[in-house]
Amino acid sequence: MLKPLIALYFFVLAAIQFGLLIGLFHYHRSRNLVRPSPYWMGSLIANITALFVFGFGVIFVDDVSRPAFNFTIANTLFYVAAIFQWLFCKSLSQTVSSRFDLMTKLSIVIFFVVFELLRHYANFEIRTAYMVGLALLLFGSQIHQLSLIRKVNSSPQLTYLQYATIVELSFAVCRLIVLAVGSLAIQRVEQLPQALIFFTIAQLVANTVAYIAIGSYWTEKMALSSAAFSNENEVIKKLLLERDELIASLLKANKTAATGALSASIAHELNQPITAISLNTEFLKLKMDKGVESSSEIRDVILNIEHDNQRISRIVSTLRNIFKQDQAELTPVNLNDLIQDLMPIVTPQAKDCGIQIYLKNNNAPKYDQQSLDEYMELFKKFKLKVTEAEALGYDTLPKLKKELEKKKLDAQNLQIAIKKLIEAEIKRKLEESMKIAKEKAEKNAKVEKEKAEKETKGGFKEDDRFWKPTFDQEKLVGSAVIRPMPAPDGEEFPYAKVYSYSFKGKQKYYIENSLTTIGKKDPLADLNARLWNSGIESDKDISRKQKRRTTYIMNVLIVKDPARPEL
Repeated sequence: MLKPLIALYFFVLAAIQFGLLIGLFHYHRSRNLVRPSPYWMGSLIANITALFVFGFGVIFVDDVSRPAFNFTIANTLFYVAAIFQWLFCKSLSQTVSSRFDLMTKLSIVIFFVVFELLRHYANFEIRTAYMVGLALLLFGSQIHQLSLIRKVNSSPQLTYLQYATIVELSFAVCRLIVLAVGSLAIQRVEQLPQALIFFTIAQLVANTVAYIAIGSYWTEKMALSSAAFSNENEVIKKLLLERDELIASLLKANKTAATGALSASIAHELNQPITAISLNTEFLKLKMDKGVESSSEIRDVILNIEHDNQRISRIVSTLRNIFKQDQAELTPVNLNDLIQDLMPIVTPQAKDCGIQIYLKNNNAPKYDQQSLDEYMELFKKFKLKVTEAEALGYDTLPKLKKELEKKKLDAQNLQIAIKKLIEAEIKRKLEESMKIAKEKAEKNAKVEKEKAEKETKGGFKEDDRFWKPTFDQEKLVGSAVIRPMPAPDGEEFPYAKVYSYSFKGKQKYYIENSLTTIGKKDPLADLNARLWNSGIESDKDISRKQKRRTTYIMNVLIVKDPARPEL
């Protein structure tokens, strides 16, 4: 009668832990924001299996001093559950290395071998003491790990786990004391002391409470994670709303900017019909003043004015539709008409950019039922051919696939070749431009140098046509009264603007006026523009170093200059 009762205790505890496993597994599977530790899940599964195996073994055991092999399996599973629970507690404070994980798995194999030897060559008391000793080591280390974790994580569930582990440790010590004070060798289940059975069941109950505490800990983490996830969702929703509002405002601003960009083209396009209307109106007045009553001439003038008005109306209507803020409606659109409406706006800007636009649209498309039916019939035939080709497996034939890959490869190689040719041509043009600019610069420098040598005969001669104030070298102050002279006849401004360069190259200095001063194209200015637009920071530094300088020169009347009274 005692064996079924003990087995029943094991089955009840196994059923409770199995229910905990099923409930939490379904809960975490449906809400996978935080996944439970594999050590805890493995420990719970191993402990449930051990309880069932041990319970069935108790029913059929006759001699507890020489139990069946299933007791080795059950006790090994108990050890696996304990070692995995210890690893779970350790993983809360630090990462378990793969090497340490391998050592613990190796200890399971060693435990299995040792317990199997004890099953054959030792008695019940030694095997129980062996199990209790290992439990004391693992429980003690687990309590220490939980004490360290609670210093940084004040979860109440970890506190309950620590208390449950302390209770387990206490009941294990009580089991060891009962074995120590016992005098008879235990060979049958009926000979087991009642105190030993009580403390064993109590230890297993405490172990179940520990698993419940761990399950509550994961549930708590899941709840906190769900709350954090909800808060993040709210923040993301607000950010998305702000993004949509920003995009809407940017679109509106973009339309406003587009208005400014198109203003030149619109003004140019509207100016033509307005001018034509004005001329036709003047012509009509002139005819009426002279008393000409030819109705055909008047009708032609009125038709021209009407045509120009319609042209203006189309342009204004097109612009109004572009910048309209009302909700869009889905209506059939003739793309040819749309392109024709946009042509008057984009053509002037395209011409300014050197772009010619050619229209190859069908200017007289048919929209009757017969044309639409013919198009649908053609589309159906096309789809049937595609379906038939797929059914015959043409898209899987190695020959056709190979041909397609070859065409793709040829297209890629062609693009690469074209890109290389373009890059080579750009490089060649750039080198030619640089070479020409360099030759011109060297030639100009040589001419200026020879000119300067001739003028100064080896020395620098300052141009006395330019006046500059004289400063007291000690006080660093100076004064003079000058009066700007008016612009010369035929000139718009009273000053002249001179662009010049003055920088040191790799070996020599480059000091020269820019050709842009006299309205000619300057190679060095073009080179600086290319360097700046290249996007490379080193090129931009070179462009900054050799940028041109602006000097303003004008005629002045020296009213009074104390440093140079002769003026």
